[in-house]
Amino acid sequence: MFLQLLAILGSVLGFVGITLAIASGLYYLSEIIEENLELTRRFLDKTIKIISVFLVLLCFFDDLPFKYVLLSLVTNFAYYKNLNNFPNLKLTSVNFLISLTLTILNHFAWFHHFNNPYIPTIDERLKPGFKMPHYPNFTEISSFFGLMIWFIPFSFFISLSSNDINLPTTMDRKEDDDKKSSSNLVKYGMQVFYNKLVQALALLGIKLKKKDSANPNEMII
Repeated sequence: MFLQLLAILGSVLGFVGITLAIASGLYYLSEIIEENLELTRRFLDKTIKIISVFLVLLCFFDDLPFKYVLLSLVTNFAYYKNLNNFPNLKLTSVNFLISLTLTILNHFAWFHHFNNPYIPTIDERLKPGFKMPHYPNFTEISSFFGLMIWFIPFSFFISLSSNDINLPTTMDRKEDDDKKSSSNLVKYGMQVFYNKLVQALALLGIKLKKKDSANPNEMII
């Protein structure tokens, strides 16, 4: 009985540890991206082009369906158009909404393709020179999704910036109203989550220092 409880406790702690590790990795990547925005933009530009070329090669040499490859190419083109305003993308802009819609459609289209492989009929198998089609294994499918489908939108996600409008604190309100502090969306989300956690712990008598969005690297005691 106690061994089962230890297993449950270990699983929970392991899940929490993995989650914190992923969050720390995302925060670190967002720090690097925020300091090298032009380099990140060029990286995404080259990556979109390289992935598009690979999709065409997969269509010719691995017999991937043309209609799904075309959908992925259109999706990549939508990503490419978003580079014009990178990293300050408006979440309500037409380009962003089109990209988001195409991303979802692209994912489900390829999921449907790999989940419903073509199975030759008996008549086809009895024909001379018949060759059984290649059915990709889990490693091949996961690699395809990770590199061809998810890599670009994930890179955009950790690269996005959010514009947080500051309330005026000086006499010159008009000037302050026009000023906006831009921060990475991932960092901003983590800062909001941390401050909410601080408020929740304060109700239990545990006091931590709120993280200032203007100084995200400040040590918290």
